[in-house]
Amino acid sequence: MISYTFALILAVLAALLMILLFVWLWKKLKKKAVAGGTIGFFVGIVAATGIMVIPSHVYVLTGGHDYSHYLLYSATDYTKKDKTTIQLEAPQTQCILVNDTDKVYAVDEVIYGYTGGNGNVKTVEPYSHIILNHSKIDCFFDDEPPASIETKSSGNVSMLWVREYKKEDVLRDQEKLRHLQELLSE
Repeated sequence: MISYTFALILAVLAALLMILLFVWLWKKLKKKAVAGGTIGFFVGIVAATGIMVIPSHVYVLTGGHDYSHYLLYSATDYTKKDKTTIQLEAPQTQCILVNDTDKVYAVDEVIYGYTGGNGNVKTVEPYSHIILNHSKIDCFFDDEPPASIETKSSGNVSMLWVREYKKEDVLRDQEKLRHLQELLSE
């Protein structure tokens, strides 16, 4: 697991290294260095894309409105502030949200292009983690998610929004629980 910023720097360096390597190789073969640089550019783009696209995203809430963003290439252990260790592992199509604080947070799924209301709201308890069925989280701690977004398709698009857990969430959860109890009692 490495920080997102470090992965971005690594991707740029990998692309530059490929260009330089192919320029050097083409010079050794007594061919045009420009041709080697062009091939190196495309190989470098593939390498940089692999560095940024292949891993899963891990977000660690560190308190207040602060969070850290990491890329996860393989399963790894993470030790939280409360000294417990968790194993982080998620496929590329999912991301992990780790709450490393003593506060409760909510993750809203905001659905655009759908008139039936918003998606699920999940709570993230203190010092816990959840795996989300999205490849990344789009909004953190904004007052509200964007009212509209631009997409290339006309279908539904959903985004994840992390925010502080509020009193309204408690009331909504109690109402859902009451409704579930009514259904079970029938």
